Amino acid sequence: MAIKRDKYLVFANRNQALLYEVEMSGQISDGNWENSSPHDHWKCMCDAIVCYSPDESKQGTWNFIPKRKYNFANGELLKVVGDRARRSVILYNLFPKLRVEEHHDYSVLTETDEKDIDGYAMGRSIDAYVELAKKDSYYKKKLKKVMSDLGVTKTEQLKTIEEKINSFPYSSSQMKKDLVQMSKIVAHGEYKEGKPTGVKILK
Repeated sequence: MAIKRDKYLVFANRNQALLYEVEMSGQISDGNWENSSPHDHWKCMCDAIVCYSPDESKQGTWNFIPKRKYNFANGELLKVVGDRARRSVILYNLFPKLRVEEHHDYSVLTETDEKDIDGYAMGRSIDAYVELAKKDSYYKKKLKKVMSDLGVTKTEQLKTIEEKINSFPYSSSQMKKDLVQMSKIVAHGEYKEGKPTGVKILK
């Protein structure tokens, strides 16, 4: 009987692991690659435990081989999700104790385009989000959680955090460099068996 092993996906650094978890894994399962072939390509990628290590011998996929290649640095994709992904990475650099799986909660700081959120025109304004929270109990609860998680009590403090995100030294070109390397790591195709040692699991 074959031994069932956990799958691991090891990137080169924490920013790459964050980019994958907060944006690219969702694009694989429900977004840009949702209808790509083979139809079950996303399962092994999204089941994997995401880790990171500067040791190239540890980077790659463990106990599985991806069923297709992914160009995470695709220009058309980044036009849509690039700024959100970059700002999310910055937020987790500023607040490393935030739970990665709750990244959707922080859209008030990471969403910067003019799209609607659940039918509400949000634009780029924290003030707009605050006004929405006054009218909608769901967003009121969400805003309260965000402020608690970030350790702030006033919405003006959110604007200060936004300014820190805007000035943080992680540019779009730096992000694209990470995304290019991530694509190569996933596409490498070397089968690694076992549990990688000396790597950090993204939490």
